Amino acid sequence: MAARVGAAGRAGRDRRGVRIPGGDVSAPGGDGDVIAPGAGGGDLAARQAELVAALVAGGPLPAGFAPTPVDAARRALLRKRAGDVARHW
Repeated sequence: MAARVGAAGRAGRDRRGVRIPGGDVSAPGGDGDVIAPGAGGGDLAARQAELVAALVAGGPLPAGFAPTPVDAARRALLRKRAGDVARHW
């Protein structure tokens, strides 16, 4: 498994040198598996399109993503869009 390397150059530590629990690069779901290039079914563009649809068009949550962070990002994007519309209205 690959390890995260912080700015200090130490595997498993962040920029301040604080240990990162697990210290590995894991899948978005946090299951500890390393994502292999091309894994996850379909090509990158298709997976990105699924994520964008979930974020801005109410599409289903793509496999491998935790629902809570995706929902938080979706709400933030909606607030940003509402602010832009209000500014230009």
